[in-house]
This record gives sequence, structure tokens and C-alpha cells, in this order.
Amino acid sequence: MYNNLASSIFGCLDRLWEVYDEIDSLMPNFKRIAAYDCPKDCRRCCDTPAKNIEASIFEILPLSIHLWQKGEAESCLRKIKETNPESPCVFYDNFPSRQLAGGCRAYFWRPLVCRLFGFSATTNKYGKPLIVLCRRMKKMDLGLEDRIQGMINQELKIPNNSNYALKISLINPFLGQIRYSINEALGRALEMVGYRISLMSNTHENTSVNATSKRPEPPHFQPLSQKGRTQEGSEKIRSRR
Repeated sequence: MYNNLASSIFGCLDRLWEVYDEIDSLMPNFKRIAAYDCPKDCRRCCDTPAKNIEASIFEILPLSIHLWQKGEAESCLRKIKETNPESPCVFYDNFPSRQLAGGCRAYFWRPLVCRLFGFSATTNKYGKPLIVLCRRMKKMDLGLEDRIQGMINQELKIPNNSNYALKISLINPFLGQIRYSINEALGRALEMVGYRISLMSNTHENTSVNATSKRPEPPHFQPLSQKGRTQEGSEKIRSRR
């Protein structure tokens, strides 16, 4: 999925993709049996300030590497710098006519919270999975939550946010345990990828992000002031709307 340079800079990304693939394999069966899915062209979960959507740097490294490979990293960094905590995710697209999956211009590369929101469970104090639905869906069908929870109690498999968040954080504890607003996480990840690619390129003159791009310079991005939070202290998968 990545060239040799990217793979050599950041290890364990294959293990991250294994987690994402496992989640994606569970979703279709869960949606089919539960008869539950997002309304067509609904983008409500993303139509919120970026500070309400949290991700770790590790979760968003694949997108960051992709942006450097496409030559879009520095423009993305500038856009992030121009945002404020009340701005939405920089990849949110509120134009249904464009028919983007989930209203996201980086849907394939989305982090954990974006993959699980509205279709996952947390673990209650008894160690049992507890469904977490978005508020809009609960308002549209007042019996939905009880109906799906009953199926889960009867062994319907559902992705568990608590388990997957812990699994990802343990793959790379240094980059996977602190969570930031999604825009800040992306900005920090882009900085890190760009800087480390530059270091590698200085060591291997013939190596670049891709075969045609020029050697990137370290990006000059000033991180946002918002502080990160540990995984233990935050679970933003809970309903935000």
C-alpha cells in the first residue's frame, strides 16, 4: 500500500490496516441483520466542530502518507492552520450532489472514530457490549436502540469501540494513546511524516515520496494550541448530535 520509504519510516501500519479491515468486514453483516444504516446523503455526524471528533496521530498516519505521496500535504497543512476549533474536519464536504461516501473527501483513509460512529458498542461496567447510536437515528425510530441491543444480547456481533481503540493504542503506544481533535491530529501527523521523509531523503538521495516528486522539505506548520487527551480519558464515539 505504501512505497518502501513510507514503510521504512513508520512500522506497524500493516497491523493498523488489519484492524481497519476487520472492522470493515464486520459492518455489512451487522447492518444487514440489524436492518440499520445511515439515511441516504446524511452527513450529520461530520457536520460538527472538529474538536468533537478525536483521533490519534497513529490512526491518521495512512492519510498523512497518502497526502505527501499525492503532493497535497503542504496545502492541507495551510488549510488546517487557517481553521479554528469550531471549524469542521478539513475533509468534510457538505455538498450531497457530489455523492462522496459519507460526505468525506478522504473516506478510504478515515480514522477509527469515523469508521465506528453509530455502528459500534462500548463496554458497560458488567463487561457487556452496549450499543451506541447517533441521536438522529434514535429520534427517527424510538424503538431502534432497544431492538438492536436485544440482538446484541443474543450474540449479534458488533464492533466494540473500547476494544478496537485499546488494540490500536497498543500497536504504537507512542503515537496511538494521545487523542487530538481530528484536524490537529492530521496536522501533527503531516508534520511528522514530512519531517521524517525529509530526513530519510537527505540520507538516501535517490529516495522520495514517489518516483516523480521532488524531495520534500520539513513543513512549517505551527501546531494548534488544543491539548491532546489520553485514550483512557476520552471516548468521542459516543453520540455527539
